Amino acid sequence: AMMITPAAAARLWTDRLSAMVWLSAIFGGISGVIGAYVSTLAPQMPTGPWMVIAVTALFIFSVVFAPERGATARLRHFFALRARTLEEHILKAFFHVGEQRGDRQSPVTLVQLGQARFFRGTTLPRGLRTLRRRGLVRFTDGGLQLTDSGRARAERIVRVHRLWEMYLSQYMDLPADHVHRDADQIEHVLTPELEAKLEALLDRPCVDPHGETIPYNSVAEGRP
Repeated sequence: AMMITPAAAARLWTDRLSAMVWLSAIFGGISGVIGAYVSTLAPQMPTGPWMVIAVTALFIFSVVFAPERGATARLRHFFALRARTLEEHILKAFFHVGEQRGDRQSPVTLVQLGQARFFRGTTLPRGLRTLRRRGLVRFTDGGLQLTDSGRARAERIVRVHRLWEMYLSQYMDLPADHVHRDADQIEHVLTPELEAKLEALLDRPCVDPHGETIPYNSVAEGRP
């Protein structure tokens, strides 16, 4: 227990071997001190078992609270990703409504957004409130409208989706009707660096495998 558990606990806190060795030594030392101290409090309190209990408690604490690998951090990342995914799905729905009617600037309604993409329960109103707080959506008399920053983010998520579809089609030889689901999952985690590499690799394509236009920063370039 004293050989493996301190190292296992330290591994949850760092990726560096040197730091992990030092943390393992610290955790083992703390456990030894606690075990020795408890054994002095009363007779028939053996040191070894209390050392194991102490190091196990440190391991459990690490499992719960360690940054990045701890359960708390993983839950936080999970809920953050789920919230971002909902926001980006709503922004994509705005884009698709505007694309279908040839006007991306006019307000849209909740019904149109619901027709563009299925949203469960109250997720759509909740996501819209978040987007409004972040300055990506504004409520108008005619309905809901993207701000300039909202349009830019909507275009980016659609662009990344369609670029990934092109990559799967050209380099993985997948048929056009098999690429949408994979692109729908990967679009939320692709970084701007990977997006730039995809554009360069694919030679900045104009359309995706379905023949739909790939948007390129129309807000920044001053196009409608």
